[in-house]
Amino acid sequence: MPLKTAVLFFTRQAKTEAREKRWMVQPRVRTQEGIASRLIAHTRGVLRRSGLPVIYFPEHLQRGAGFAERFISAFDYVFSNGYESVICVGNDSPDLTMQDLHLAAAALESRGMVLGPARDGGVYLIGFQKACFDAGLLLEVPWKTEAVFGSLQTTFPDHFVLPRIYSDLDHDADMRQWIQKSKPMLRLRILLRNLLIYCVLFPGFACRPTTFFVRLSLPARAPPC
Repeated sequence: MPLKTAVLFFTRQAKTEAREKRWMVQPRVRTQEGIASRLIAHTRGVLRRSGLPVIYFPEHLQRGAGFAERFISAFDYVFSNGYESVICVGNDSPDLTMQDLHLAAAALESRGMVLGPARDGGVYLIGFQKACFDAGLLLEVPWKTEAVFGSLQTTFPDHFVLPRIYSDLDHDADMRQWIQKSKPMLRLRILLRNLLIYCVLFPGFACRPTTFFVRLSLPARAPPC
């Protein structure tokens, strides 16, 4: 009997993510790595608590010459393991909730594709039924541009759009805006904000982002993210 729905966590490891993203006006590798580690850990926690099967797929498992090929091969891998539907998320949308994942899974019971729209024109979540997954069409999507969401809607008309629009944290402006406005993720927001502040005031402290997070987290009694 085929398995139902899995969540594909399509991500890069923290060190790689730190080199590729620019969450600070003047990036420092160790501080960037600390931010990446926290975002990845937060997303893994949300996925784990969802109760859905989760397949972690970092860059050393990804195959292909570019993003589209790596993305497609990851879906192919999960489908080859017997799942009928796959929901894919990255690590840079910390507002993602368990409810979003459950709604996406429910939508895939009757629709070929599900999308979570991002504010920059991309998507923070994309899911497919195996029968509707078309690698050839996906290769034509203008990935990593503001036209991704619109292109996917046009290319795959049998789709469902999640009601919540979230930010992707790709640049320093995204990070500042999210820290200022994101009330639900209070603890994560405080951690990231304080790390950025310490990086400016105490450059030497940023060399140990893991230690920073541990020390800052110990006295905290806020509810989990």
